[in-house]
Parts: sequence; structure tokens; C-alpha cells
Amino acid sequence: YAADYNMSPLAYTLAYNGLYIWPEAAITLVLISIPAVQKALAKVKAIATQGERTSHRTAAA
Repeated sequence: YAADYNMSPLAYTLAYNGLYIWPEAAITLVLISIPAVQKALAKVKAIATQGERTSHRTAAA
């Protein structure tokens, strides 16, 4: 596709990914700054961590 726009592959890749990644990153940062989302992520992390601890105990026994 880079040749279609008379661009080097590197410039095209940086432009294409920059236009996709930066807006997505900004939206993600906004969403994870919402208190309800932070609380939900903390619950998911606690559940995941609890599962890891349990599996380590059973493996060691």
C-alpha cells in the first residue's frame, strides 16, 4: 500500500499505525480512569490472583 501513496514503507507504517494506535490508547486511558472501571478491573485482578495462588498450593502439595 505504501507505493500507492508514494511513501516509504516505514513512513506509511508509522502513519497508519499512529492513526490507529494513538486514538485507541487515548480512549483506553479515559476508560480505565473511570472509577467503576477501576473497581471492576481490581475485582478481576483479585479473582485471577486468587486462582494463581490456589493452583500453586495444589501443585506444591
